[in-house]
Amino acid sequence: MMMESIPVGYTTPRFPSLYFPIGENHDKFHQSMLYHTNDIWKFTAFWSIILMAGMYSAAGLLAIFTHNIRPQKKVLHGTIKFNLLLWIFGVYVFVGSCQGFITGSLIGVLISEIYKSGGFGMSTWIPFAWAIIIVIFNVATSYTLTSVLL
Repeated sequence: MMMESIPVGYTTPRFPSLYFPIGENHDKFHQSMLYHTNDIWKFTAFWSIILMAGMYSAAGLLAIFTHNIRPQKKVLHGTIKFNLLLWIFGVYVFVGSCQGFITGSLIGVLISEIYKSGGFGMSTWIPFAWAIIIVIFNVATSYTLTSVLL
């Protein structure tokens, strides 16, 4: 799909909009495409924030669980310990959201310009796929040996 063929009356699809019907002649095919740099950037940044915050939330819950297991050592009392565990979770989610925004913004602008230079429209699935790639890369490089080999 070339940029010159942006449908008349085109409006940007609403955010998740993960609908991709088969066949270019289908009416909804053109409604689930992104053509403008700002739209591609937004979709990629939003998906990256959502998936990275989700991954870091899972890591934060694991950190809370592992810090809460030690019943024989009563160093901290109830309220202080609960507040500390909430801070741990909050910091994990904040870092994941910031990292998702930064990487999603960079990748979003990059793929937008690549598609734009080729004169193509972009399916709404492409930003979602790149957000998954960002999360997988983050997990893969979190291991020391793997990050050295890559």
